[in-house]
Amino acid sequence: MVPTTVPTSASGMTEGGDDVVEVDALPFDEWARRRVEQGWSFLDILPGLDTSARVVQSIEPETSEGDTGVLLDDLIVVPFPEPSLRTWSGIARIGDELVVVATDPQAGGVTLWWLDAAARAWRRGAEISEPPRPFNVWTVVADAARLLVVGVDRSAGVGVEGWQGLAVSADDAVTPLTAPGDDVPFLFQTVAAGYGFLLGYEHAENQRTPTMWAYDLTADWWEMVPNPPWLACTADDSCDWSPELEADERVVGATSTQLVFEVADNDLAMLDPTTMTWTDLGPPPFDLRTHVSFVVDDETLVALPVSFEVQSSATYGVLDLTTDMWTTGELPDDQISLWWTAAVARDSALFGTGEFTTPATPTLAFDLTTHELRPPSEADQRRWLETVAGPSMPIDDLLAALGSAGSRRSGAGCRIGEPASGVEVVQLASASAPPEPTDRGA
Repeated sequence: MVPTTVPTSASGMTEGGDDVVEVDALPFDEWARRRVEQGWSFLDILPGLDTSARVVQSIEPETSEGDTGVLLDDLIVVPFPEPSLRTWSGIARIGDELVVVATDPQAGGVTLWWLDAAARAWRRGAEISEPPRPFNVWTVVADAARLLVVGVDRSAGVGVEGWQGLAVSADDAVTPLTAPGDDVPFLFQTVAAGYGFLLGYEHAENQRTPTMWAYDLTADWWEMVPNPPWLACTADDSCDWSPELEADERVVGATSTQLVFEVADNDLAMLDPTTMTWTDLGPPPFDLRTHVSFVVDDETLVALPVSFEVQSSATYGVLDLTTDMWTTGELPDDQISLWWTAAVARDSALFGTGEFTTPATPTLAFDLTTHELRPPSEADQRRWLETVAGPSMPIDDLLAALGSAGSRRSGAGCRIGEPASGVEVVQLASASAPPEPTDRGA
């Protein structure tokens, strides 16, 4: 594939650049097989923001050699406009175009690239970090009309000296964001209800903040988030907020209006970003340290058991966030995994298992209407391939899954077949009767 650079007219120029790059797109299965021929065994799939398009990358971490492209809905891959470009932030939709924040490990610098998916053409956008000092950490947040980009150049020192925040509109206009204070962490760790939340990311070298901060994406200002009022936040309970998957003080997930936290050991709580008020949830029916939890819609959290050398629990739980009620059941031993991946597809949440890799096939399906766990159907398999994102997906497994899901050539590329109907629901709990709800109280 050789990109073709086509100069734009003067009226088509933007602040960021004056060229359009047309590329040759190809079906995903063909793109993946080429990666196998080149010696690659795994690829990463990065999720889209406000778009079902995803980024696919096969990258050597130490050298940054490899290939990157955009995976569209019809399983067509549009290669990046320049072979050396990479992204660690996925892809977003702003207006009618897709946009990526692309870094060039060879030349340095960070540039926006806009994709006209129908035309298979890239347009160079604004250069937001000049060589030779590319920002090495990026967080991208999209809303209906803007892309918010936050970067950190850690070589610039500690504090906010290396911090840069920008808002980019559909016409490629770039506006600086208000910088945080010296004691505010660098990045948006999670986003909900129009706020970006900063949870303990180092604001100075090897430090984490004991305070949570929120950034109002619309008003462009910072607000300190109060700690949960029932926590003492003493030396023994420091409220040292962390984005890592530790036993406590972490984000579990987000609904469209609330954040769900594990604020202390086995203590779940919800935060309303519009009022900065907390709601404490009752104790779970098992140890959350032996489970991984997913918020799958505005009303439901699913907690699945993980396997250790000594497995302590096979119990899964479903929490109704509106009533604070748990429903529990048992998974068969062969369904318990050390690593779970989740994808929400239409009326189901799909879960897959793997050993620190992203599986090519789902293991369980959770019906968002009936709240039943069941084995995945062929339709679930197709939806998984259409939506899943994660690191280190085995390419051979992925190609096999494409074949087993009934992939076929259609027009310009490869499409996954139509969803099946009449899926039989099978109860996976080992008990003979459906699991009983557990009332946890207020």
